[in-house]
Amino acid sequence: MTRVFVAGLYSTTEYNNLIGCLKNMKEGIRVCANLISMGYAPFCCWVDFLYFLVGNYAISEKRIRDYTIEFLCACDIMLVISNSPGSGVNAEIEIAKKHGIPIVYSIDELINYKKGVVDEN
Repeated sequence: MTRVFVAGLYSTTEYNNLIGCLKNMKEGIRVCANLISMGYAPFCCWVDFLYFLVGNYAISEKRIRDYTIEFLCACDIMLVISNSPGSGVNAEIEIAKKHGIPIVYSIDELINYKKGVVDEN
């Protein structure tokens, strides 16, 4: 399976911050679910909030960021789903570039990239 780091907005100042954040989470999870159904192995940062629901407050935001970057560095490609990436996404893009990880900006680009790199036969 092709490992895809899916990057996009998490928080927002649009609407009410919580509502905007939930909209971003919904879109990110929707894209990742679609990728799974297509046979990809996406990293979905939008489910990280679940760690905080189980009451493990020893996990800091920095720790979450560190483990996210570890997954990014292990991925085959990055898919950016945000039209106007925030500072977190921009930092992830720079890390991907530094590690030679290809970056695409749509599922169509991802499919075309895979066709050119992976022999399906």
